[in-house]
Amino acid sequence: MIIDPHLHVWSDDEERYPFSGQSSPREEGSVELLNRTMAEAGVDRAVIVQPIHYLFDNRYLADCLKRFPGKFAAQALVDPTGPEAPDLLEEL
Repeated sequence: MIIDPHLHVWSDDEERYPFSGQSSPREEGSVELLNRTMAEAGVDRAVIVQPIHYLFDNRYLADCLKRFPGKFAAQALVDPTGPEAPDLLEEL
């Protein structure tokens, strides 16, 4: 089994998954592209790391995990200064 331990993905649907404004990608980076690329390279599983494009909004990351159960693990970002950080970290 081959596992890629560090990948980033982002959606083309900026209305549903808006970028944080600090950074926005210039190329495609969808989970669909990741799946195609993994298949071509013979990679079985991957760890998706939350991209800076979404800052602390982990919705796309969570949706990718739900859409492809067992295929991905994830590393989310949580604002450590936010009062809800401990609860959000536990939820994620």
